[in-house]
Amino acid sequence: MVGARIAAPVAPVQALESRVEGIQIKTDPYAKSVKGTVYDVYGRPLSGADVKMVGDDIRAITNKSGEFTLPVDKEKVTLEVTSLGFASKNIEAKANQDVNVRLDESNSGLSEVVAVGYGKAKKKATTTAKEAAEEVNVGVPEMGWKAYNEYLTKNNKLLADGSKAVILSFKLSADAMPNDVKVVKSEGKAMDEEANRLLKNGGKWKFPTGKSNTLSISIKF
Repeated sequence: MVGARIAAPVAPVQALESRVEGIQIKTDPYAKSVKGTVYDVYGRPLSGADVKMVGDDIRAITNKSGEFTLPVDKEKVTLEVTSLGFASKNIEAKANQDVNVRLDESNSGLSEVVAVGYGKAKKKATTTAKEAAEEVNVGVPEMGWKAYNEYLTKNNKLLADGSKAVILSFKLSADAMPNDVKVVKSEGKAMDEEANRLLKNGGKWKFPTGKSNTLSISIKF
C-alpha cells in the first residue's frame, strides 16, 4: 500500500523592502484635482470662464464645453469662478469631486465686462447698470450684453479656451457703429483681424449723451 503523499514544506516568502537605501519616494502634492463644468443661468456651458483656487495662484480656463480640471493640494478648497458679463461666484469643493457651477448675469458689472471708456471711474457700494455706464463712460451694445456675448462666442472663428484676449479701441460714428478701430493689445495678425471683424459686424452701440465716445473692448480667444 502506497502511503499518502506529503507536500514538501514551502519556504516562507520574505516581503521585499519597498524602499531602497538612499532613495526617497516623493509624492506629488497636487495629485488630487477638482473637475467640473461652468454653466450660464440658462444651463448652457460657458467657455473661457476663469476658475481660481482662493488663497493660491492656481487657476484653470474652461474649454468649449465649459469643463475644467484644477489640481489641488487640499481635501477641501474654495474656488472663485468668473466670466465676462457674469457675477463671480465662490464655491466649496472637495478633492476628486465633480462640481457644477451656474453663474448669474452681472447687473452692475459693466466695467468688468467688455467695453469701457477712457473716463474717470467712480465707485459706489451699490451701482445700477445705467449708473455704471454713465460713471465710467461705458458704451452698451444695442442688442444688450447677453446677446452680444452670445454673438462673440458663436461667431468667433478662432475661439479656443479664452486664455488670450485682443483689446481694441474704437469710436462711434454718427450712426452709432464702431469705427477708427485700433489694436491696443495684440495676439497676432490673425486674432487681431478676427477681433476687428467681430466688432465691426456686431451692430450698433448706445452711449451716454455728451460723453467722449472713445471706447475699448476685450475679445477673448
